Amino acid sequence: MLTVWVIACKDDKGEWVLINGNQTCMMYLYYILTQYKQLGKIKGGEFCVKTIVTTELIKKIADKNNIEMLDCYTGFKWIAREIRLREGKQKYIGGGEESYGFLAEDFVRDKDAVSACCLIAEVAAWAKDNGKSLYQLLLDIYVEYGFSKEFTVNVVKPGKSGAEEIEAMMLARPPMKESSRSSALHSPTEWAVCKLEKMDAADEQMRSHLRIVQLHEAIMRTLTDPEKWFVTKYYDEHYALATLPNLPDSPYRRAARSTMSNVKKRILSKADSFLTEMATRI
Repeated sequence: MLTVWVIACKDDKGEWVLINGNQTCMMYLYYILTQYKQLGKIKGGEFCVKTIVTTELIKKIADKNNIEMLDCYTGFKWIAREIRLREGKQKYIGGGEESYGFLAEDFVRDKDAVSACCLIAEVAAWAKDNGKSLYQLLLDIYVEYGFSKEFTVNVVKPGKSGAEEIEAMMLARPPMKESSRSSALHSPTEWAVCKLEKMDAADEQMRSHLRIVQLHEAIMRTLTDPEKWFVTKYYDEHYALATLPNLPDSPYRRAARSTMSNVKKRILSKADSFLTEMATRI
């Protein structure tokens, strides 16, 4: 279920205005940090999370209060991933993104509209107790931490032709010059993509192969840093990707029977077969 919610308040002229996702995230974090400081709950090791498309002003708020701010990919599953990676080591105190939504506690691992609605009501009540509206609270944040402004550009690609155009954009990659090939080419995926760019892009078989490469890239992005290191190390030593979950020191070993591990294994197997084939053809 997708929950969409927006917040409106009156400005200094008495006109109703909508508060965007960046602004609500700023108010949430400002309020949480203010309360944490007043209650003496900041002990060190606390962290917040924002997505890479969210305003950097949120990071300024965290930095000024000596709270670690982490960046992650777009989507609350990535915020939840940062929580999981630091579970038992650091204290999560909040995270959100510019497309609305906030995750105030770690007992939910996705966008939580229920707790966010309760929290904004608490922020509004706290602001009123201090003789301010939500709008005035937002202005206070701008005065203390600096002003930010954003705008949205909507690009619409309608119908069948639009879907084909979107697919073409996703499949297209800018050509890499020989001189620009850095350590990234140590990745088998990057190596294969560079080779594919020299082939006939109209060849449907090559398009299919490229999709497998992109699938491999996507699954690699879901791995933790130790898992990425493990995959890269053993693939470079000519182990088949699909065999990695079964190696004695594999970080996958404990979850070898889980659905997610099996999905990873199948995808890595497809990617490995393709990369092996390409190595013989190019």
